[in-house]
Amino acid sequence: MAGPLGQDISAVHPDDFLLDQLDLYPGRTIECLRTQIEAYQRPQMTIVEFLAVLGKTAPRFSSALVERMG
Repeated sequence: MAGPLGQDISAVHPDDFLLDQLDLYPGRTIECLRTQIEAYQRPQMTIVEFLAVLGKTAPRFSSALVERMG
């Protein structure tokens, strides 16, 4: 069944999308985020700072990352 956008694609909230990625591909998802954080130049961010900013849009995902990363 096709989603509202057709072609078996449907819009989802960023929090839901990112949680799905973390569940399906935990290593790759965390690696991708670390790469993204390291690439920030202005301002440079720590993982904690990045998760605080990301938590405004994807709070459940940010919480899940904190749990997985220790």
